[in-house]
Amino acid sequence: MKIFTFAILFLSTLFTFAQSDFDKIQLVLFFQKKPVSAKKEFDKMITKNPTKYEKSPEALFYDLAIAYTLSQDEKEKANYPLTFDDMLKKLNTYIEADDTLKFMKSVGFTQPLYDVYQHYSADGRKSYDEQKWEDVETNFRKSLEYSTIMFKNGLTPLPRTAYDTLAYIFIAYSCQNQKKYEEAFMTMKKLIDDNYDNESELKNMFNFILVYTADKLDRTEFIKYISIAEKKLPNDDWDAYKFDYIYKTKSDDIKYVDELYNELSNKNKLDEKSLLQFYEFFINAKDKNPNLTNEELNAYKKKAFDCLQLAFNKNPNNLLTIYSLGGYNKTQLDELDSKFYENVRKMREINSNPITEKDPAKKKKLTDNRKAETEPIQNENKQLNDQIIAQAKVCIDWFEKSLSLVQKMDTKDRQAKAIERNSCNFLAELCEKLRDKYRGVDDKLFNDYDAKFNTYDKLFETLK
Repeated sequence: MKIFTFAILFLSTLFTFAQSDFDKIQLVLFFQKKPVSAKKEFDKMITKNPTKYEKSPEALFYDLAIAYTLSQDEKEKANYPLTFDDMLKKLNTYIEADDTLKFMKSVGFTQPLYDVYQHYSADGRKSYDEQKWEDVETNFRKSLEYSTIMFKNGLTPLPRTAYDTLAYIFIAYSCQNQKKYEEAFMTMKKLIDDNYDNESELKNMFNFILVYTADKLDRTEFIKYISIAEKKLPNDDWDAYKFDYIYKTKSDDIKYVDELYNELSNKNKLDEKSLLQFYEFFINAKDKNPNLTNEELNAYKKKAFDCLQLAFNKNPNNLLTIYSLGGYNKTQLDELDSKFYENVRKMREINSNPITEKDPAKKKKLTDNRKAETEPIQNENKQLNDQIIAQAKVCIDWFEKSLSLVQKMDTKDRQAKAIERNSCNFLAELCEKLRDKYRGVDDKLFNDYDAKFNTYDKLFETLK
């Protein structure tokens, strides 16, 4: 029984030492810490049978481990120098042969891999200081290659962000400086999506991302990151980026414009300038969005007017606001005129077909039918006529205000001169309209508006 047990123990020990040709080298190198002796053993083994070990992952590992350990030994490194390029070549050759890093992990020998990562990171920082942007990107992308190998194989207890975050930041800025904007965007996007939380860096990233997505007219990404920016940095003002976006989209995204208007209105953050900007968006909604329904267009026109009126309330001396209010009301007047003259056309068309029936009974029936057809149109035009007169007076009030403001100016720029000419022209047109409305109806008002018409008409001739 004792002989049998001894035999088992002997065979077990023999099997353990026979597991690898490199067990002795491992013992000498890592446990006895004699790298010179380990090299001698290694060289002897390789020389004896070079074909056997030429592509052996274990041989490639020990070739790297011995060379690296000698280069780090204070007594021996002068005799066994190892350049970075040589170490990199040995490391890459080993990794290619052993993609799971089985032998590196078995003895916990990760320093060469970490050194390569550190080397590229250091070179990347140096290149950044020298503003060599292409080198910055190249070096940090290399550093990411090796950190990926470390994490894939579980060779570091630190979180991945401890290695990779800084690399991504440098890559993002280097790509931005190289005008490789899509790569910069994708890198910053990754950092933000991974919950990077440095406030000062986040501000820079959001600044780039929001401008870039607005330039690309990318509603999905813009909305996503403006929302994240407001949550992560709630004390910063992001409204300027929203205005930048809606200007670059030329208000094609009118529903987002509307959402922004309502948002700022609810926050009481609509100043005079923003109100005038929103006016331009809403008043041009039809041009930019031909598929809008009449109901939607009317709602946007109403909002456009609200914007102008609110802007005027904030500053009753803004020439452009006053002139725009005149223009808005003139548009409303033109619509009333259009309806009025459409009814006149209908009446003419109906009356162009006179009743020629001789039979009294039949003629009366036809006359009654004609009256039933024309009377609603006549009644509508009476109402429209009253609305036109009232609307024309509103327009005159605004254009007189704008003309008065221009005439008080010591110097007039090109815009002011254009407003002066247009206001004067509109006033002549409006006074002529009201003069004709009061012809034979109210002599005093006829004369008043005739005098105003002549005044503005003559003044307009001098301003041409």
